[in-house]
Amino acid sequence: ANISRPIRTFRSRFFDPDDPDYLCGNEIFFIWIVCAILGACLEMVYSAVTYGYVENRSSLVYGPFGLAYSIGGVLMTILLHNDRYKPNWKIFLKAFLIGSVAEYIMSLGMELVFHHVAWDYSHMPLNINGRICLLYSCFWGLLGLAWTKLACPFFHKLICAIPKEPGKIIFWIVFVFFLYDCIISAEAALRFNARQEGIPPQTRMEAVLDKQFPDWYLKKTFANSMGIDDEGNISDQTLSGQDSHNPIVG
Repeated sequence: ANISRPIRTFRSRFFDPDDPDYLCGNEIFFIWIVCAILGACLEMVYSAVTYGYVENRSSLVYGPFGLAYSIGGVLMTILLHNDRYKPNWKIFLKAFLIGSVAEYIMSLGMELVFHHVAWDYSHMPLNINGRICLLYSCFWGLLGLAWTKLACPFFHKLICAIPKEPGKIIFWIVFVFFLYDCIISAEAALRFNARQEGIPPQTRMEAVLDKQFPDWYLKKTFANSMGIDDEGNISDQTLSGQDSHNPIVG
């Protein structure tokens, strides 16, 4: 009963953002999408300003979606929601820890599942296995502070301004598209790895993936990804051919 009650409440209030002290499901999903888009765009701008070239930093084959920022943004929102009135330094430290742990787990997960990573901090001071480092953990702290104090209240008001019935239609359209994007992106990435090993398509679906998402397309889409060999060594170059010593989160 103690477990089922919060689940029933979450389902019944999924499209009810009127309470500022309660995070409804639609609000969390909206934040997930917004963070994905903002993160991918932020990295493209940062790449252009810092390195002098514009490069796609999306995690998916369709649309500018940076999943690292989606996960980080949602975790920040949920875990810091009740801390938004606390002193700034407490929010910063908590966001610092949340972002660091999430970034480490995401890097490890990409390596284990796809044999690629989208960032490598091994050349940065005070890093842990090249997955996280002090400087970018501090950035997570600052982002979490700005997100909690400024962005979240703004997006809450924006979501409340959307009429409920049109909001439901928008949610389901975006949800179905995003779910498809995630599934097809994972399948395309796994098929890309198989092609690098010289494995021909075994099913009709794999043949379709080879045609729809050839190597040149995925190298452009996942331009900042770096391959990892069986011994755990990261490639010296990204899929786009740039130097892999690039400290941007993917």
